[in-house]
Amino acid sequence: MAAAQAAVNAPLPRATPRLPRDADTSDSEDDMLSSPPPPRGEAKKPLVFPTSDITEVYAQLQRGLGTMMPAEDAELLDEIFEFATTSENNALLSMSKNHFTFLSDILVSEELKSNIKILSVKMLQYLLQSSSAINVLRFCPEHPILEYLIMLGRQRSPDSEELLEAIKMMCNACSTTSGFSWLSDETEWSLEDVVEKTSNVDTVAHFCTWSLGKQGMKEVQEAAIKLAYNLSIPEITDQLAEQISATLLKLLTQPGPPLTDTAVQHLLGALANFSDVSTQVAHNINAQAVDWNSVQAKYPKSKDILSTFSQKIQS
Repeated sequence: MAAAQAAVNAPLPRATPRLPRDADTSDSEDDMLSSPPPPRGEAKKPLVFPTSDITEVYAQLQRGLGTMMPAEDAELLDEIFEFATTSENNALLSMSKNHFTFLSDILVSEELKSNIKILSVKMLQYLLQSSSAINVLRFCPEHPILEYLIMLGRQRSPDSEELLEAIKMMCNACSTTSGFSWLSDETEWSLEDVVEKTSNVDTVAHFCTWSLGKQGMKEVQEAAIKLAYNLSIPEITDQLAEQISATLLKLLTQPGPPLTDTAVQHLLGALANFSDVSTQVAHNINAQAVDWNSVQAKYPKSKDILSTFSQKIQS
């Protein structure tokens, strides 16, 4: 592999990013966002975000890290790029713990600027759509990506763009069966500096709820609604379903600027899925005595789906 210093000045070929062989690409983003949540019993498709130009992300990471990057890290970055742009049928190329550690070290660094961290997140948005890459994380005891979510959640004033891209990253991790298995794992673990135990699903659910509550960050909140919808597809614990649902309902009914109609569809889809998992979710929604007429007046284009949902939840 070429070292980063030599690669920075060399022109990069316009590589064609490979598509993970098990990722669902049958519908465009616009198609998915314009469709209402599927009825009960039908397959539920996770919501994913388009990825950035992987060649450009790679080049910007090289330029951004520059001479700070040791030769061994430059080689890891080269290998990540090669993995991302080569057919997954190539058995000689695979992600490893070292590759994810390299990217997560960027994410948790206190010295690097947010724009460099965002590039690392954008690289991961693509990588986490690959089952073979996800399988590395499933058996990695250090939990590098989830550690980053915990660190991000500790920030009182997170960078809104970095937070948005992190949510997109976790949505894209839901694009495969392996990704769902990783995110919904209830096995407890703890970080070195934290006594309290957590789990993959606890970490992601708390991150989702925290992001939904970011007042004044409408784009972040609507991306978090998509993540909530994705988390409603696998069967998570009643407690987490109730926790996310309560935050979603508050976001739907609180005063303030309205959500987009697409976001309302996804939000109701998540609530419907969670209510199928936990009867307590429906009970809690009814206990709030929501004025559904007022909600429908706020979202006239979503009146029909709101009416259908309110009738279902009250039945």
